[in-house]
Amino acid sequence: MLKKFRLRCWFTPLTGREKWLNQMADKGYRLRSVSRFHRYTFEPCRPGEFRYCMDFVADKSRSGLEDYRRFLSGLGVSSYPVSASIGKFACGDVRIRWFGGARFSLATAPGNINSEFLILEKVNDGKPFSSHSGFSDRIGYFRKIRGSSLGLIILFVLLSVMSAQQSGRLIAALPGMVLGVLPTVYFIICSWKIHCLKREHQIHE
Repeated sequence: MLKKFRLRCWFTPLTGREKWLNQMADKGYRLRSVSRFHRYTFEPCRPGEFRYCMDFVADKSRSGLEDYRRFLSGLGVSSYPVSASIGKFACGDVRIRWFGGARFSLATAPGNINSEFLILEKVNDGKPFSSHSGFSDRIGYFRKIRGSSLGLIILFVLLSVMSAQQSGRLIAALPGMVLGVLPTVYFIICSWKIHCLKREHQIHE
């Protein structure tokens, strides 16, 4: 067994983690488990035997997530829940998540809190592995992530404004502004990906 901590994936939770896991698979290591503190346990396998991809599932309810994982299992795809935070433990917690527009989701613990992402694994058959392959699916997927990022941006902006008002100093808004940088980057990236997909679709039409 090989165990590794990978906190760096927290800054690139989808593309970075997916790339790293496939690199590990190419070296001959298969994922076996992921802890809430982002410790990854691997076991030996044939180099390139497995492929990995990431899925954003924070919008799914507890039952919806369970149904989705059963569906994937029926397709021969293993799934590993991963937390979007570092070492977040929750018991009896309830949150309302906003994903832009009228899209809201209720998150609970135990349930879909600490399971905002899924690592998907399948045997390498030489075909591209993606959780969303169709045009509409990919557009909807990036819109979902963009909406989640927008919700975080609004939250951090409000926290920054409240901190500055309470202290009477603009510098008090700095922590919230810093925390808002990462979701802003995600928002821009997803917006650009949506734009590129729409342009590509129009060209193919």
